[in-house]
Amino acid sequence: MRISIDWQRQDEILIATLIGRVDSTNADKFQKMMEAEIAPKDKVLIMDFEQVSYISSAGLRVVVIMAKKFKGPYKRFGVCALSEPIKKIFKMSGLDRAMPIIGTRTEAIAKLAQDEVEGVQKKEVKIEVKEAVDYVIVGDNIEDITNFTLEKYEFTNDTVLSDDIRRAATTKIKTVLWQEIERLRQHRKRLLEKMFKDAEKTLNEVIAGKK
Repeated sequence: MRISIDWQRQDEILIATLIGRVDSTNADKFQKMMEAEIAPKDKVLIMDFEQVSYISSAGLRVVVIMAKKFKGPYKRFGVCALSEPIKKIFKMSGLDRAMPIIGTRTEAIAKLAQDEVEGVQKKEVKIEVKEAVDYVIVGDNIEDITNFTLEKYEFTNDTVLSDDIRRAATTKIKTVLWQEIERLRQHRKRLLEKMFKDAEKTLNEVIAGKK
């Protein structure tokens, strides 16, 4: 499924209504579509996610890139109308602590059009992984996760990483993520083995009880 964008302008507010899904197969196209529409006169960018069915880490990276373009004096950025699954992905990635996530489009326009915008309140979010393997934010591949993390750091810390740090961080992050995936894979294997044994044991107990 492709991603499309409906555009609307209200004075200096640019609203992008996203339709479809964003993953590694169309993230680059998505970024180009966004950048092509942004004009120098635009002071506020609102990304409306009401019609987005899925977004991977590659798509989140584009969101951060757009946010960076609207960070500074007289510039504002926000996302709105996130479904619960999309909101979960934003929370798991930490973006809910880095940018305004607003309920409806109307609320987003009212909030971001103000001269003084309330800062994004940063609070600790505890993530409980209830599944043996949760691949929601892992997205399509480790490359996307790594690039997203670097862009997010630059955005939240208002800085630009040097090439040396980028290379070192990229290598280290990828190594850690591959290790984590292997750990989860082994955990899943052990869990499945235990489930088969428990199922067999329970069946034998039931049969023995009926004799």
